[in-house]
Amino acid sequence: MINVTGPLNVKVAQGDIVAKFVQPVKGPISLIAAMGAVDVAFPVKFGANVDMKTSMGNIYAADEFQFEKPVEEPKSTYNMSNTVKGKMNGGGQDVILKTSMGIFILELKNSM
Repeated sequence: MINVTGPLNVKVAQGDIVAKFVQPVKGPISLIAAMGAVDVAFPVKFGANVDMKTSMGNIYAADEFQFEKPVEEPKSTYNMSNTVKGKMNGGGQDVILKTSMGIFILELKNSM
């Protein structure tokens, strides 16, 4: 998906989700891949309430995104999930990004 603004609710069983957003981004946004990567590019100053989770994978985010993470609950020593939940760039639209077996790539895209 290229040059989308949202809202979006996308679910795939196998395969990757690639989404490139442009201003104004409208929520809510939900991108869920059961077995695949989620690669998302948001405008530089996009604010969101983020809930990202991968059970078996990693989350990569551009350094320019500022996440305000809430106080974390104690984790079980057997918990293999990688989770980021908090406000990005001060908060705003609701964004849910999840995968069971894959990675997240969160990039920046200059506004058009």
